[in-house]
Amino acid sequence: GYVVGDTLTVEVDGATYENVAVDGSGNWTIDTGDAPDSGVAVELSDGDAVTVTATLTDPAGNESTGTGTLTIDTSAPDEPTVTIVEDADDDGLISASELSGDINVDVDLPGTAVVGDVITVSDGTTTTPVTLDAGDITAGKVTATFTAPSEGDTITVTATLQDALGNESGEASDSATIDTSAPTPAPTVTDKTTNDTTPVISGTATGYVVGDTLTVEVDGATYE
Repeated sequence: GYVVGDTLTVEVDGATYENVAVDGSGNWTIDTGDAPDSGVAVELSDGDAVTVTATLTDPAGNESTGTGTLTIDTSAPDEPTVTIVEDADDDGLISASELSGDINVDVDLPGTAVVGDVITVSDGTTTTPVTLDAGDITAGKVTATFTAPSEGDTITVTATLQDALGNESGEASDSATIDTSAPTPAPTVTDKTTNDTTPVISGTATGYVVGDTLTVEVDGATYE
């Protein structure tokens, strides 16, 4: 191990840093952004893997050497997928039959997710970070719960994945609007007495707006 009088030299892909300081615990650091004592400063990019060699020399000239690998990874992870569970038919609306309390969200993990990655889920008001464990990876997803917005308001849930190096994926999202109010006024059916055994039946649906559907049932026969 290092003792006073020893010198430490570190070589990174041909760039040599001499007389590297060693602290009282035996640890050393160099900044590859600094000019080396010899050789050309390293210029690294995503995917590069270079050898780092540390050489400790005592006053008698005896040397001991250790090597390691420096790998550069700046690639963003794949995005997760966000699904608002209550929007069961994925029409962007949450109806009275779909809403029961809070808003539940599934965040499906990309196949490249690993233990230790962090999924951050937010509805714009509440942000929940989830550090993935083995159970999450096996399940292929994580879940989150948010307070349902008021009638007519829209909830947008976003999620990102961050790997252990701090690289962050693009933002995935899903949105839905709370629409639990029945159309008004209710449709009407015009009473009719006729000697026609296949009569035409009519009524009104003045509460109709584009996108609504009207269903008419006559004695068990349904017209959609």
